[in-house]
Amino acid sequence: MNSEQQYWDKITDLRHDLKNTEINFWLEHSIFSFPWFFIIFIIIISAIIWWVLIDKKRLIELIAFGGLVALLATIFDIIGSNFVLFGYPTELLPIIPPLIPANLAVIPFTFILIYQYTNSWKSFLITVLIIGGMFAFIFEPILDWINIYEKCSGIHFTHSLSI
Repeated sequence: MNSEQQYWDKITDLRHDLKNTEINFWLEHSIFSFPWFFIIFIIIISAIIWWVLIDKKRLIELIAFGGLVALLATIFDIIGSNFVLFGYPTELLPIIPPLIPANLAVIPFTFILIYQYTNSWKSFLITVLIIGGMFAFIFEPILDWINIYEKCSGIHFTHSLSI
């Protein structure tokens, strides 16, 4: 067997071990814990708020914008997780990429409402910076404190502001 195949086999074995460890951790520590229920609660509340406030006449446009936001949030999340810049000790399900619920609900819903209620690029960008600051300096530390999000590798919450 050549060295390339040996490396690939080692990577595959490590991925199997990691997935098994993640599933065991989820079963023993995450499912039905306070952080796990908190994730579900936040998703439901954000969806209700979004549905009440959304301009139903612009629904297709707003959902298209939200889809782009969700895609970008998911890409950045996967990159950060794969480079071990941050992690998620509590996940809704261990079989989906980390924090997909936030990437597909909370973040897009928030940015859709910002897009809907701002009427110029200037007000849009100012609002995005303010909300980004709130996510980076208020919500992420709270998620870190209740064990949903964890910074790694010397990352500070200011790094999230750029995302």
